[in-house]
Amino acid sequence: MVLSFSGGTRKQEHDRQLALLLMLESKVRRKMFNALMEVTRLVSDDQYYELGRIRTQYLLENIFEMDGILRKHYQTTIYSFALNNLRNLNKKQRRKLPNRFDMRVSEFIRTQALQQAQLIGDTTQEDLRGIIDQATSKGLGVSETAKAIREQGEVFARARAETIAITETHNAAMFGNFYSAKDLSDEYEIKTRKEWISTFDARTREEHAAANGQVVDMDEAFIVGGERMMYPGDPAASAANVIRCRCVLGYVVSEE
Repeated sequence: MVLSFSGGTRKQEHDRQLALLLMLESKVRRKMFNALMEVTRLVSDDQYYELGRIRTQYLLENIFEMDGILRKHYQTTIYSFALNNLRNLNKKQRRKLPNRFDMRVSEFIRTQALQQAQLIGDTTQEDLRGIIDQATSKGLGVSETAKAIREQGEVFARARAETIAITETHNAAMFGNFYSAKDLSDEYEIKTRKEWISTFDARTREEHAAANGQVVDMDEAFIVGGERMMYPGDPAASAANVIRCRCVLGYVVSEE
């Protein structure tokens, strides 16, 4: 007999996961925006840019703040999806998340949060550097440059906060989704396969639409646009396959 963890249809499972993703994204988007705007404000008020430079201190403080935001957000997001799988499986029998899953989560948070915070910091520096260079080339004065940093910086911050919230929420969610299912299946000897479930709208990548409905064993990779991915949002994949992805992961369970 084949059934899903949730006992529902593919569409029901997709809609449940997407709703949870959207809720978690909304919670972190504002925090990201505020953090990006704070470093923008510091740079615009400092006037150190008159020397054509940005104080390293501001960027380091921003990276540290982003690392903290991401750590908390990863923790919440990963366990939200893991506990969703656990609740679905516990409809018939009481189970708990294996210890090795908690170890995976700790390692993911430790490595991914700092790595992504540093990448965000690098992009922030590039954005601000570009605004300052453009102002300099136009011969803008101190007050005009400060205004340009604040105004353009806000536009960049709003767009980037949205992209970061969508991408990092999805990456953490699908990590928690996949590895909780894998570790639960291994721990309790449940014969499980995973299924790629795409989100279809005007923004869906052709490669992701084509991947919809792929079903493979838990230890096998999906093939998405010629690239191997263990789950949607897999950080080992290229940015083109990960950024702003909204595909989700479903499961079929064989019961004899």
